[in-house]
Amino acid sequence: MACHQRSVLQCKDILLRGFQCIEKLTALNLRAIKSTLSEIQAILSMSLSVNDPQELLELQTRRAQAAMEEAQSNWRHVNNIVHGPGRTGRDR
Repeated sequence: MACHQRSVLQCKDILLRGFQCIEKLTALNLRAIKSTLSEIQAILSMSLSVNDPQELLELQTRRAQAAMEEAQSNWRHVNNIVHGPGRTGRDR
């Protein structure tokens, strides 16, 4: 009986952790979507005010670098949510 109760509690704990991860990932995705929409609006405004094709190329280059940094940051957040702060999937 005690073994069965312990198994039920472990299952409950696993499910609770799973739901917490889903909540955190959903919140992270919502922040990313809001940020992306805001950035798109800013980029469109800057693109329309560009007078020189060289400026447009520079804008694209800066945006590509920023997008790479944002993607890396987002993956670090996902890793922290899934594996815990300071751990990676290889630590297991």
